[in-house]
Amino acid sequence: MDAIGLDQAGQPRFRLHEVTRRYAGECLDRQIEATDWTEALSRVAAAWLALARHVQQQLRCERLHLDDPSIPAALDAPRVVDLARRRPIDWFESEREP
Repeated sequence: MDAIGLDQAGQPRFRLHEVTRRYAGECLDRQIEATDWTEALSRVAAAWLALARHVQQQLRCERLHLDDPSIPAALDAPRVVDLARRRPIDWFESEREP
């Protein structure tokens, strides 16, 4: 893993070597059941939704009100929540793929 510096929100970023990424993908295909993969993606989506809910008051943008409050979303990562609250646009932009 190589450190590639800080992103626009001030978080350290890392890059995996291409061989390591390919090996991890092959392991994923062989060792992780589809239901486990689906559950993991659901947890990631819930964490993103929780962050969006935490920072919605700091965002000055058009709101389409697509969030369904009946959908549970929680995130137990106070440092990430704090960073996202302080710099929400920078945080979300840094999480997008380049």
